[in-house]
Amino acid sequence: MPTLFLESPSISGTVEEPQPSEQHRIGGEWLVFRYAPAALFSLKSSRATSTGGKTLITPTPYSAKMAFLDAMLRHGLIEDPENLVRCLARATLRIGLPEHACVTGTIQTIRQETRDVERKRNPGLAPYRSSIGMREFVHYLGTIRLAFDLKTCPPDLTGLLLHVAPAINYLGRRGGFLQ
Repeated sequence: MPTLFLESPSISGTVEEPQPSEQHRIGGEWLVFRYAPAALFSLKSSRATSTGGKTLITPTPYSAKMAFLDAMLRHGLIEDPENLVRCLARATLRIGLPEHACVTGTIQTIRQETRDVERKRNPGLAPYRSSIGMREFVHYLGTIRLAFDLKTCPPDLTGLLLHVAPAINYLGRRGGFLQ
């Protein structure tokens, strides 16, 4: 189960060591969740091609909100998903990154779908073929902070966020694990 720390309203400033606590605090106007990356992070730009390997340095607010939505749906915590999507879309989310990040590039074996033209010429071809692709990953040193502005979050959304936050275990592509 991921470790969740809630902190006071500030999402910037000095980085201090988290103190585990059973108490959840909502201070000021921000609800802040802190997560420690447990694996390399990778998230391609929405404009990237399927073979593009460049990564964004930071998770996007959209990807963070989708992680919360995914956890809520998987745990059956919502009755009206359409209303929840609207509430999450209106919620202001800020992302605080650790001071240090290292981007590394690697070449991986990937599976690509065989083109229709190739399959028409040779019907015996497998649906997927092996290829190679360049991928980038980010290593963070420190914690990632996700801060929701309480002015833009209805009380029922705030309750859901508090309830589901420990179930968030990845951001970006599945494999960008957090704890």
